[in-house]
Amino acid sequence: VTDFGIAKTTSRTWSTQAGYVIGSPSYMSPEQCLNRDVDGRSDLYSLGVVLYQMATGNLPFKGKDVATVIYQHVHEEPLAPDIYEPGLPAWLKDIILRCLDKDPDSRFRNAREFCQALANKSPAAYPGSKPQVSAAADLPIDHKRLKWLKPNLPAVALLAAGGAAAAVDLRIAAVLFSIGGGLACYRCFAAVAKKKKEKKILTAQDDQAFKKAERINSVHAYRSYLKSYPNGLHAGTAIDELSFKEAKITNTSQAYRNYLKTFPEGLHVDKVCARLDKLDNKAFDQASETGTEDSYLDYLAKWPEGRHGKEAKEKLEKIVKAKAEQEASKQEEEKQFRQALLENKVSSYKKYLADFPEGLHAEEARDNLHELLYKKSLSSSTRKWCEDFLKTFPESEYRPEVRSRLTIIVKREEKEKLLGSLGIEMVSIPGGTFIMGSEDGADDAKPLHRVRLSGFKLSSTVITQSQYWEVLEEDPSCFKGDKLPVENVSYHDAMNFCNRLSEKTGQNLRLPTEAEWEYACRAGTSTRFSSGGDLANVGWFRANSRQKTQPVGLKAPNEWELYDMHGNVWEWCSDWYDPGYYRYSPNNDPRGPDSGSSRVLRGGSWKDLAISCCSGARLSTAPATRTDNIGFRIVRV
Repeated sequence: VTDFGIAKTTSRTWSTQAGYVIGSPSYMSPEQCLNRDVDGRSDLYSLGVVLYQMATGNLPFKGKDVATVIYQHVHEEPLAPDIYEPGLPAWLKDIILRCLDKDPDSRFRNAREFCQALANKSPAAYPGSKPQVSAAADLPIDHKRLKWLKPNLPAVALLAAGGAAAAVDLRIAAVLFSIGGGLACYRCFAAVAKKKKEKKILTAQDDQAFKKAERINSVHAYRSYLKSYPNGLHAGTAIDELSFKEAKITNTSQAYRNYLKTFPEGLHVDKVCARLDKLDNKAFDQASETGTEDSYLDYLAKWPEGRHGKEAKEKLEKIVKAKAEQEASKQEEEKQFRQALLENKVSSYKKYLADFPEGLHAEEARDNLHELLYKKSLSSSTRKWCEDFLKTFPESEYRPEVRSRLTIIVKREEKEKLLGSLGIEMVSIPGGTFIMGSEDGADDAKPLHRVRLSGFKLSSTVITQSQYWEVLEEDPSCFKGDKLPVENVSYHDAMNFCNRLSEKTGQNLRLPTEAEWEYACRAGTSTRFSSGGDLANVGWFRANSRQKTQPVGLKAPNEWELYDMHGNVWEWCSDWYDPGYYRYSPNNDPRGPDSGSSRVLRGGSWKDLAISCCSGARLSTAPATRTDNIGFRIVRV
């Protein structure tokens, strides 16, 4: 016998090893360990090891490795078995120790002698035996336990030895049955056989039930199998199949992940991974189709390690950035719209609509711009606002009215071109307030009084002889020259020029009022001359004119770009003359007395002293008067 107890050893064991030494070390006799010749007594040694183990639950020698166990078998004595099992009969202890004797000659000579010792329950003394001190010598005997052990121990020993019984001698079995425990041994064998048969039947039923579940291949089938065989041979496979099928039915990422967590090396790992990839792709496609921040956040939450995680994060970052930019744009839009409302200008509304054509306030801004442009189109004298309105609002209900207004302005501008062709430049004089009169002048220039005037346009120079000729085709001047001021003209001649030019240009042209003339001459100053105290810098008078008129525009202009307001020629005004008019003159846009015998002249001339050329100096003469130092300039309202 070389391998006693391979299947039964519960402590540290080693399998049968090939080489010079054959057998399992825990059950090998000393002679086997030393590789000496062996006989039946070596088998009895192995049987003694089995009996020792069955009686005590321990091996007689328990080294940590093969070399240690072999050394113990050869050189050391085993502990008495009753140290482990105090209730063990002394005669059985002695039989076991005789089987384990180091010297083969001291053991039982054969199986017959061993059986006889068991039958007599009184082992003969064996030569060379060494008396052992029993740990159970002074301990009370557990007779109840011993009552069970006595009839069954032979059978237990035989069963534990397993296949070794055939090697010992079949006669051992007969001896064992002849001992008082024969019936127990039979019962033991019958119980084992019955259990084996029942196990075989259960195994067959288990296999059949599992094959049926495999054929049906449904959740219910595998659940039924597991209900009937929760610890069956195929329970693991059934649970795997059931989990996969339930995951397929649920078809969620969490269900598939749970399967992989439970069965990392399961039967359907590849299929589950493929299905997870498919769900991953579908989830990302849905997030991309929706294209919102929430959709990508939801994808990343459900698929933290998804295949499209990087792409989803990039798109999410773009959405968040765009959202921030949109919020900033919204704030800027609100700011611009509030500014446009505050300013209420065409340019402000246009800027808002250019930056935010589809903004939250775009409709309101367009309505405000529509009304604003419409009002400017009707109130302005230039075509700019009309053209802007028609271009911006081509479908407006006000279009006919604005187009009619534009037609009138265009016709007027075409007539106004005649002024440009004649070289008559009209300077815009802003409305305002000034102090009219002169403290150190003549009595008719007093008292000083405040006058408020509306805006108007005044020709930058007096009318020249060439301009007069172009309109009336005559030149009454005494001093000839195209650039020289026309002179020797009466009040009536000047009015005739204004009327004829108005007809040609379609504009309202006239002579300035006395108040308009002085307001334009002073150009915001309150001194005698608009230049301060130096008349020679701005006008022609007796001291520098060389006794004749001079070409217009040679002297410096005043602050409003008007030339020759001092000297060169006296200029007709539209007012009747009244020396005491300043005492009752109206404050707003005065037009002079309602009647009179003479008209007002202003500015002085080439033949006058400087005192007559002051801004506040007044002169009057009959409307029919014509002299070589009287001319005029015109006003357009």
